[in-house]
Amino acid sequence: KSAKLTGEFKVRADEAWTQNYGSGNTITVNASAGTQMYSNGGNCNVASGTYDVYFDLDTLKIWVKTVGSDAPAK
Repeated sequence: KSAKLTGEFKVRADEAWTQNYGSGNTITVNASAGTQMYSNGGNCNVASGTYDVYFDLDTLKIWVKTVGSDAPAK
């Protein structure tokens, strides 16, 4: 919640980048379906700002939402 993003980002599980996820695409803020991420995928792009970010490790989908938005439904 309230994550400050500055253009490009990836999701990682540790500081060594051994488990990391990206899409290589521009993320649509508030997209209901989320964006598919891939192991070792390219950086995600999003307009710089503060967002609520949700990542589902089971489906490898990410949602970037305006702060205070409802969490995505699975």
